[in-house]
Amino acid sequence: MFPSFQSAPGGKTGRNGLASTEAMTLDGSTVVVTNGIDRSVSVIDLASRAVLATVAVGAGPANVAISANGATAWVACVLDRTLVPVDLRTHRAGAAVHLATTPSDLSLPATGGAAWVMSASSPGSVRFLTANNGFGPSLPVGNGPSLAIAHDSSTAWVASSLSDTVQHLDTTGQSGGPAIHVPRAPVGLVLTPDRRTLLVLGFGDGV
Repeated sequence: MFPSFQSAPGGKTGRNGLASTEAMTLDGSTVVVTNGIDRSVSVIDLASRAVLATVAVGAGPANVAISANGATAWVACVLDRTLVPVDLRTHRAGAAVHLATTPSDLSLPATGGAAWVMSASSPGSVRFLTANNGFGPSLPVGNGPSLAIAHDSSTAWVASSLSDTVQHLDTTGQSGGPAIHVPRAPVGLVLTPDRRTLLVLGFGDGV
């Protein structure tokens, strides 16, 4: 079963010289960093600042997220079109979940039980990956999608930076609402706790 994710993409430069992303366990003890050229992730203990292990995961590890219990890191490999679990206790990679399209991002509702896999195609799409690794419906969204999920996992919004739109998603019914056009390249979303207001950050506008 897919656990809930705590994702912290960073856009830093990894040990291989390529842009990398990282995720931290909720207790702040461990960080997992992607290594693009090496086709691996590094597991780092923050107390000792030591690399505990480097685990091979596949081609193009681009995004990583860690389960709420700190036991598993899930890695999206864009060149292999896979999601790969890494056991953070044994430092071993599990069986890859194969995808039909390249994953541009991934996330999970806090309640767990289903993954959200985004594809930055033209147009983009969001697919639901269930607990038994089967696929639900594929929802069409704009190009260059990123996702914000409400704290209670009841609703989500997609920002499509290349289409200049935001779109509401019903996580329960796994359906999408109409696209709402915004001024320019939405690159960040913040949903207020009462879910009544969506704050949209537009690239280059200073707002």
